[in-house]
Amino acid sequence: MKEKIDYLSTLFVGIDIASRIHVISALDFNQQFFIKMKPVENTQEGAVLLESLIVDVLTANHQFKYVVIGMESTGFYGVHLANFLSSSELLTPFSVRVYCLNPKEVKNYKKSFNDIGKNDGIDSFVIADFARVGRISSKPWRGSQYLALQRLTRHRMHITECIAREKTYMLNNIFLKFSEYALLRNGEHPFQINMVLQPRLFLQSSQQMRT
Repeated sequence: MKEKIDYLSTLFVGIDIASRIHVISALDFNQQFFIKMKPVENTQEGAVLLESLIVDVLTANHQFKYVVIGMESTGFYGVHLANFLSSSELLTPFSVRVYCLNPKEVKNYKKSFNDIGKNDGIDSFVIADFARVGRISSKPWRGSQYLALQRLTRHRMHITECIAREKTYMLNNIFLKFSEYALLRNGEHPFQINMVLQPRLFLQSSQQMRT
């Protein structure tokens, strides 16, 4: 964890993300359980319940001044929960930090436990302990900024791929009608600069090919 943190005053929360049921565990620095592998539904009501579970532990145990929440980055299953917890007004007084972890790093850390069981939700304990020992190297979750940039860049790539695919499809049809189109030199192609803005040049070129 790059940020400086008072480990003795921090509650470490691990959440095992799934499509329907999340599992939460919470530890202190001495590896004492305060929430032990409790299942919570992946719904809005479940997110509120999960928030209340954490808040109840923090308010009942005054030694905790901070809270660190870790969860694996598993597609979109945990996006809404990460946004909800990172912007929670109830958790803000405890300087809440939410981290979306690399599943590979968590899996490798899990191998260090020789006698770990195979109980459902055991990964929530592993994630909480991963945070407890300071193995987190990523930055805290910045949901709104991250999602906006992600969706914009992916949409741009989608549009670029669609234009390239349609251009190839159109040029194939042009070649079937005007086979000499492939023999044009650089500078003579009507679509060399911008295929969308030059339909008039294309019509002029097609008329010349016909004559």
